[in-house]
Amino acid sequence: MIRKLGMLALVLAIAGCAQPRTGAEIASGTKTAATVLVERDVPADWKRFVPKKATVSRTQWFGSASPAVLGTFEKPEDLAVITEGMRTAVKINGMLDVAKSEYDLVLEDKDGGSYTFHLWLGGKTGLKGMYMYVSDTGTGYTMNESITDRLRALIHGLRYEPERAKANGDVVNLFGKITNLDRWKKFVENVNEGTRDEAHFTDYTIEGDPIFRDLLYDGQRIEFTYDNSKDAYGTPDKALVFCDGIDFGKTEQGTRYILTGCDRDNPAFNFTVE
Repeated sequence: MIRKLGMLALVLAIAGCAQPRTGAEIASGTKTAATVLVERDVPADWKRFVPKKATVSRTQWFGSASPAVLGTFEKPEDLAVITEGMRTAVKINGMLDVAKSEYDLVLEDKDGGSYTFHLWLGGKTGLKGMYMYVSDTGTGYTMNESITDRLRALIHGLRYEPERAKANGDVVNLFGKITNLDRWKKFVENVNEGTRDEAHFTDYTIEGDPIFRDLLYDGQRIEFTYDNSKDAYGTPDKALVFCDGIDFGKTEQGTRYILTGCDRDNPAFNFTVE
């Protein structure tokens, strides 16, 4: 029998808004690590900025930087590419209304300060990129095609290893072995109670490439994103769907979960727990 997890409580719209997280709150390696960074006033003075470290995560909530670190850069030559992209970007006139970014970027300076950005790079070469400060999401800066290609290649080269995914709290499927299953159960419980939450699945291919499945619940609906852009042997795909809730039922393989009330059929989500 299928049991539907209904929305038991209505929440105010403000409850679904992301609580801003900036570089001063982002972990140095995992979600739980402490940090003492001080967020600098924006915009940055790129002529005086001396980078020490760059931390990249995949954007989840717009207006907030994800604490789940994808990877970091500390080599001077890598930091030079990133800083050049920011320094040479051109401010876009007027207020912007944009789709959710692909990455969050925290740039640390040698004095313990930081700047936090949303970053758009696109999925193929020859495109212009863009960034915004997380603290000012109405203003964008355009990066030229050449530096965007270099930044995309740099970030795409980051390896998201299973141990990092586990430490970030992802539900990890490593060749059929599931880790952090309790995180999924808590997410289902919170959806049932109308409590804002998120769950992230990282499934690894035979070659060791991660495929991401992200579920964000704002208290009213679920935003599900499928992203296999780091699968070197697959056809790159990143798709988004909005759904009303979760159903689950017993099958021969175990308990199967699916999303319901979605605004379109693809991408489809299902997860079976033995």
